[in-house]
Amino acid sequence: MELHEIREYMRDNGCEDWDVFEEPSYETAFIGISDEGRAVYDYDKMVVFAIFHYEVDSLEAMEIIDAITIQTMNLMVNPPVIVKRCDSGYAR
Repeated sequence: MELHEIREYMRDNGCEDWDVFEEPSYETAFIGISDEGRAVYDYDKMVVFAIFHYEVDSLEAMEIIDAITIQTMNLMVNPPVIVKRCDSGYAR
């Protein structure tokens, strides 16, 4: 799903007031909408996206996500949710 499709999906489901990731968009990591109407992203898929987007290894990708993306969420009014699966190789 591309960023404009994510926005359209959010709007179609009455969730246009909630934030989505834009730069980077992590569009391949978008997995749906929470019960609250927040955009939901899969952490593992975010790592894979970051590996290719930034051309880094998995450790660097996790550092980018943890240091930049997650910190940026603190500045958002209605931030997305990031799901870290407990069986994940990337979950910390």
